[in-house]
Amino acid sequence: MKKKPLYVVIGIVGIIILFVLFSKEKKAERDLFYTAQRGSIEIKVVVSGEIQSENSEIISLPAALLNGRVRVYDIKLTDIVPEGTFVNEGDFVAALDHSAVMTQINASKTKLDERLAQLEQTKLDTTLDMMNIRNDLQVASENVEEQKIAVEQTVYESPAVQRQAKLDYDKAVRDFIQKKLNLKLQILKARQKVSQQINEVENAKEEISDLEIIFNSLNITAPRTGMVIYTRQYDGQKLKAGSTVNRWNPRIAELPDMSSLISRVYVNEVDISKVKKGQPVLVSIDALPKMQFNGNVISVSNMGQDIPGKNIKAFECIVKIDGVDKQLKPLMTSNNVISCGIVENVIVAPIEALFQTDSIQYVFKKGSAKKFVVEPGVENEAFVEIKSGVTAGDVLYLTKPEHSDEWPIEGFNSKTGKQ
Repeated sequence: MKKKPLYVVIGIVGIIILFVLFSKEKKAERDLFYTAQRGSIEIKVVVSGEIQSENSEIISLPAALLNGRVRVYDIKLTDIVPEGTFVNEGDFVAALDHSAVMTQINASKTKLDERLAQLEQTKLDTTLDMMNIRNDLQVASENVEEQKIAVEQTVYESPAVQRQAKLDYDKAVRDFIQKKLNLKLQILKARQKVSQQINEVENAKEEISDLEIIFNSLNITAPRTGMVIYTRQYDGQKLKAGSTVNRWNPRIAELPDMSSLISRVYVNEVDISKVKKGQPVLVSIDALPKMQFNGNVISVSNMGQDIPGKNIKAFECIVKIDGVDKQLKPLMTSNNVISCGIVENVIVAPIEALFQTDSIQYVFKKGSAKKFVVEPGVENEAFVEIKSGVTAGDVLYLTKPEHSDEWPIEGFNSKTGKQ
């Protein structure tokens, strides 16, 4: 076997050394660093929202439909003008289901006919009953007279016969008094029954009248000039033809006043503690990227609500926009940057310098093969406050070093699980 020339061996070794050095240089170039320093952090909450008017004319169900005597609780929206339609006062906006109300009218008319027939039958029955009772009373009166005569005729009879005649007379008188009282009671009872049925007839007539008023008001018109904006239901979906409206949520649409605008936003439960009434807001519009508006928070809800499709709670906040522009339209998507304050003279580092494993957060420092546990504070979209674990001047990795998974943790007691 021939030996390789010395210069070949030296060349191979040189290539290996150059490869190793080049790899280290590339690795050094890939690692990004940041020198921690004291500074300030502006706390911001960035959230998307929706442009709306601060004041609107609400278009709701007809007032007649909210009448408690009428049993129309839900009604279908059969037609509505396209959202964004500009209407004048008196123009058609929406139509509600006429057939549902007509069914109620027909049912009420049938009920009225039944009540009228029942009333006539009651009057007839009462008349017959009164005739029979009066006849019985007349018979009882005549019986009293007969027994009175019988008593007078026994004046010369024995005491026993006289006593029996007197007993028969007293019995006839009691029977007459009872029948007379019964006649009064039956008259009072008949009057109450007839009066009750007359009231039922009148109620049925009023119900038909109310339903006919509702029927004639099912075509809803604009109360004033403006742009039609659909209202949202409880599930966040907008009303449309085929949707059901009820008396507990009677809104159908609104006519916004575009001279005063707001941005309605929903802040998640993590950030809501930072948002306070009066904080300044920078509002931009997705559809108009060159436009920005100043504003301020005028309302913060105390109650969270579920966001459809997301497993989080959010709190409604209202941002009042300063100024208006003709290009702004209702329901445009807004981007809202809420300034929640500034924390000064703190150790600041980029969010990228912070790493996490289970319940601990840590950083990597240049020149030390350890994970340094830190206590983070406030943060914004770019930087975070480091309360402990880092001092000014520490050089921090912005990317995870190679083979760092096995590095020991500094500042963390693995037995007690405490820093």
